[in-house]
Amino acid sequence: MMGQRIRATRERVGLSIEQAADRADRLPNWVVDFETGRAFPGSADLIRLADALGVSVLDFLPGEPREAERIYPGWEEREARWREEHPE
Repeated sequence: MMGQRIRATRERVGLSIEQAADRADRLPNWVVDFETGRAFPGSADLIRLADALGVSVLDFLPGEPREAERIYPGWEEREARWREEHPE
């Protein structure tokens, strides 16, 4: 299910697999593995991918972003902290 949300988000922002991977400084199979469910992204991977797509990690989680924050408390703070520690 997360892989489907990752793919849908990537397609919604209009990026190819190759473009998303390039923006994340990864190889295309990194994105493909997450989208197909061959690999499950850790929190750092989710943040890196969300940053590459210009979205929030909450976009990859089930439900609306506010509901996702309720189900997965602390994501917004972790994401913000990671972005501060890894400026472009």
